[in-house]
Amino acid sequence: MTQLTYTDQAQLPGWAKESVLKAAALKKEVGYADGTFRPLAKAKYADAVNAVSGLWVASK
Repeated sequence: MTQLTYTDQAQLPGWAKESVLKAAALKKEVGYADGTFRPLAKAKYADAVNAVSGLWVASK
């Protein structure tokens, strides 16, 4: 079973945990290089495009 290791994972809303776990199970890099996920930060356009395109490729 995949486990989350983000230093700020306690801030991750309950409704989002399953999706983040699925992305981690696909071995898709989610989060930031400093070990955070930043669930309360506003997403930048580039971050959103990277996440969506990476998951799209992983799903094929």
